[in-house]
Formats: sequence, C-alpha cells, structure tokens
Amino acid sequence: MWALIRHWLWGYSHMKMILSVKPGRWGNHSLSAAELIIGWGEEGGNNIGGEITILRRGRKLKPWQNGAWCASMCSWVIEEGWARSLGYTRWDWLPQARQLQCPVKRTPSAKRLAARIAKAGTIVEHPRPGDFALYKRRGGHHIAIVSGVYADSYETIDGNKGRYDKRTGVGAKVARFRHQFNEPNLLYFARLPDLPRDEEQ
Repeated sequence: MWALIRHWLWGYSHMKMILSVKPGRWGNHSLSAAELIIGWGEEGGNNIGGEITILRRGRKLKPWQNGAWCASMCSWVIEEGWARSLGYTRWDWLPQARQLQCPVKRTPSAKRLAARIAKAGTIVEHPRPGDFALYKRRGGHHIAIVSGVYADSYETIDGNKGRYDKRTGVGAKVARFRHQFNEPNLLYFARLPDLPRDEEQ
C-alpha cells in the first residue's frame, strides 16, 4: 500500500510539470526518470514488493521467468523517457497510439532488452549518461542505465543488484554503482536512438 501511495505522490508532484516538459534526447529523459526512483526496491521478499509491481506495470511473470527485475526497471525508465521525449510528463498519460510507437518494447529479460535498445539505436564503445550497460552474471544477465562517465570509470543506476536478506528484511534497491571499464563481465553499451526531428517539435 505504501508503495502505491508513494507512486501516486510521485505522479502528483510532477503533474505541475506537464506543460513545462520539453522534448529532448530519449536517453537523457530516461536517466532523469531513473534518478527519481533511486531507493525503490524489494519489500516482503526477494524480487517482490509494491514498487517492483509498479516497475513491471502490473504484468505477471511467466512460470519460467525467475523474477529478476533489473530489466523491468530499465524498461520502465525507457518508457518514461519516451513519454518525456514527446512532451508528456508520464507514460500513463501518453496516448495508447503513442505508447505503441515506442520502438523499444518492455521485456523482463536483460539480454533481450539490451538487444532491442541496440537494434533501435546502436552499440557504442564509449558510453555517455543515458546509455545502457549489459553484463553477464551467473545464471543470466544484468542491465543498468549509465548515469556518469569519468576518466577511468563510470557510474550506473541499477535495480535488483543484491539479494533480499530474510534476517534484516532488507532487499535490493534501485541504487548507484561505480564500475571500471575493464570489468570482465561487461558485454557492451547500447544507446537509444535520437528521436526523428518531426517528433522533437
């Protein structure tokens, strides 16, 4: 319940911005959306909680899906970024026809989401804020959005990095992490496309 109240308050606090949101680069708006949900995370168990349900937009997982939510978080910020790029404050307020035009469809699979970003946009060697990083990890993959780039390192905003601790009741949260470029588990960076000029007007 608290998660739903927080989500409503988040939406209400941004309602006054609906006329001031300016179209811009998709990746920048996606990053802005990610920064607003830092601290969201698991409640009551591993890979579950009201805020996780919001990031999944209420979609139920298939029996074969393991519940990892990093891709759901990144899908959510991509959708929110798409809406903002078109001048809307929230994805929920975007006309359905415009939602269907979003070239990167949500998926709970980190590997598949990164491939969709790369197909719609491009793979890049040198990331910039708003790009996405795909990693290999035991049992699958992990995806995060790049939030900062430095001389010898970079920073990401990740979801589902860590595990739920039954003893303390604390689970994984959306948080910032610092990385080295030579990490062996880093696979590639993918960049969302810039919107066509006629959609930026």
